[in-house]
Amino acid sequence: MPWPIVREVLFELGVPDKITRDQFLQGMRKVGEKYVKLALKITDPLARMVGEGGLTLGPIATEKSRHKEEMIAANPNSIHMFGDLLLDTPVNDPVRGYVGLQTQPITAQHVRLVANFVRAAGRLAVKVGAAKTVVEMAEKRARMLDDEAEKGYKAQGLILRIHGLRGEQSAKEALQLFEEAEQASLRHDHSWFWLGLTLYDGNHYEEAMEAFRRTAQITNERLYRAASWVWEGHLYDLMGNRENALKMYRKALEEPFPGRMLHDQYGIAIDEEWVKKKLKQPFKRVEWKEKYLKDT
Repeated sequence: MPWPIVREVLFELGVPDKITRDQFLQGMRKVGEKYVKLALKITDPLARMVGEGGLTLGPIATEKSRHKEEMIAANPNSIHMFGDLLLDTPVNDPVRGYVGLQTQPITAQHVRLVANFVRAAGRLAVKVGAAKTVVEMAEKRARMLDDEAEKGYKAQGLILRIHGLRGEQSAKEALQLFEEAEQASLRHDHSWFWLGLTLYDGNHYEEAMEAFRRTAQITNERLYRAASWVWEGHLYDLMGNRENALKMYRKALEEPFPGRMLHDQYGIAIDEEWVKKKLKQPFKRVEWKEKYLKDT
């Protein structure tokens, strides 16, 4: 018997001078139950997060977007670099103007590891004869986290396939991935946005419209939200619904436009000037081709 466990048992029993076998087993049951309760308490925040929002759009990503916007607003002339790990104190170099903010997203691997941790506590509780209700609580939490991890693995694979789409040649596959993303209730803003562009490339305007709507609904990045509204306006223009197109352009301009989104493949840059231009003249799919021919 490992000494830490024995020490825990003695602690639970009030550290008597002598203990009987029955007392020792009683102490082991208390230790097992305590470990399960501790495992559940430690994993409560993660369980709430994945239960409410899944893995691909958790609070950590939200914090990244919020801090990024705040830092850009406070340091408009700085160079901003964003990576994978959250720094407790962002670096602000007064000479170079560098601001660093990084976040670590929660992945399916993290959730599976936590599920195994909870399950290990449950197995200890079983071996020491802990109360059945305590064991069931551990197994219920472990199963829930396992299920979410499995969804996360599938979502990660789906995201990789979506971001592998390229232009008109991927249009047919984009339709299939659009259906899979809907069935999986995918909550990944950049993937929905990329799907929207690829579906647009393949002339699937209705599906592209829905992809941009999904992006606007779930994203925490103002630029992606505004650009999604603009693309909805583009698609309404292409489908001959100028009234709705104007509504979307005006919606994108309700607040100061949050930057510029380049679409080199189309020869356009979506910013405030672009949106104001679309208020005066409808979006035409051939604009970028005409510009290219003119320039060459």
